[in-house]
Amino acid sequence: MRLVFCLPLLCIFFGSSAFATTIRSVVCGKWTDPKIWDLNRIPVSTDTIVVSNFVQFDTDFTSESPGFLQVTRSGNLCGLHTYSGHCWFGGIVFIKSIVFYYGRSLADTTVNILETMRVESTGSFKVIAPGRVCVGCKATCDSCKATPILAPGKEEEREAERIKLEKQELEDQEKENETTSCLMTFPNLLLSNGVEENRNLVPACVSKLKSYQLNVFNRWGKLVFSSSWNGPNWNGRSNSGEVLAEGVYYYEFKYEFLKPNAGLISKSLSAWVKLSHQM
Repeated sequence: MRLVFCLPLLCIFFGSSAFATTIRSVVCGKWTDPKIWDLNRIPVSTDTIVVSNFVQFDTDFTSESPGFLQVTRSGNLCGLHTYSGHCWFGGIVFIKSIVFYYGRSLADTTVNILETMRVESTGSFKVIAPGRVCVGCKATCDSCKATPILAPGKEEEREAERIKLEKQELEDQEKENETTSCLMTFPNLLLSNGVEENRNLVPACVSKLKSYQLNVFNRWGKLVFSSSWNGPNWNGRSNSGEVLAEGVYYYEFKYEFLKPNAGLISKSLSAWVKLSHQM
């Protein structure tokens, strides 16, 4: 029996290719030619594929987790076919179509896509300066020729940079998730005369927000209370101080918070809350 132990952080920070077999191009040629690959076979869907030469992309290809495609700075991937999966583009890329359907894909080079680019819900794609994406652009492929090879150690540096960026993106997402999940901790029962944590309708982590707007409506849709940043919390009374009748109320909460590397993010949520004046 073969046992495999996986430390969660290691798997996350080193991307989806942590346990994939790595296959590298060693000379220029066609993707479907086993002779251009160091393992003397064509890539399979679960491989980490490293393109460091001119490779003619002469077939559609789909990566599956933990598979990964990396076009290095000295690499050139060119052909009128579709790639689907998870990738890092650092060299010349010109293909027919691309689908990012899992993992965090990145590019810091010009990516020319003749027809379509699609990002599915389980994947993401980010372009890092000076990179750019051109969809619908017509470009010509180079012929199979010698390509400059980076000095020893450069590819390792780029891999370390990729890992660093993935780690930063993960940390940013965790911070956003922390804020959003905290905001979801509104009480669903408001006791105007009860314990402190159920006496006011206010998110538990309001200090993490830049601004917010709270509107409360009765069951007939009439606005009975409204408050904004640094304003009063709703405690079962109207803005004029009138004690509102017990029952079910509907509220909308719109808020803004800072997300690292993305600026000010606006979101909203809404739900029902029951008001009671009993102890």
